[in-house]
Parts: sequence; C-alpha cells; structure tokens
Amino acid sequence: MSIIKRLPPLVLAAGFAVSLMLFSGCTKTASDEDLQTLREAKDAVASAQKELGRLKAEKGSLEEQLAAKKAKLKAAQQELENVKNR
Repeated sequence: MSIIKRLPPLVLAAGFAVSLMLFSGCTKTASDEDLQTLREAKDAVASAQKELGRLKAEKGSLEEQLAAKKAKLKAAQQELENVKNR
C-alpha cells in the first residue's frame, strides 16, 4: 500500500528529470561566454581559498593570544588569592 502511495510522486519526479535532459540539449563545445563564466568561477574559488588560508592563520594567531592572556589572567588571579590569604 505504501509503495502505491509513493509511486505518483516518484513517476512525476522521474518524468521531470527526463524532460529536463531532453530539453536542455548538449553541445560539443562550450561557448565563449560559458568559458568566461568558468574562468571567473575558478578565480573566485582561488581567491576564496586564499582568503580562507589567511583567516585560518589569523584564527590560529588569535587563539594563541587568547591562551596567553588566559594564562596571564590565571596567574594574576592566583597572585590575588595569595595576597588575600596573607
């Protein structure tokens, strides 16, 4: 029973996919516009990857600074505790 209920949506989805393939068409070569779009996309990816690397390095540096400041805070809190206990 559940297969019968799911059949129409599956048939519709398959028919839609087949019609997209039939009507979209294919060419043997890409147009100059398609190639330019591809080059721009590649450049955007390269730029994003470069920015990602820079941001990861900055994150590492900031995490090191945070760890150093936390250690300094802990030392100051310990010193304050020692002064209070005297």
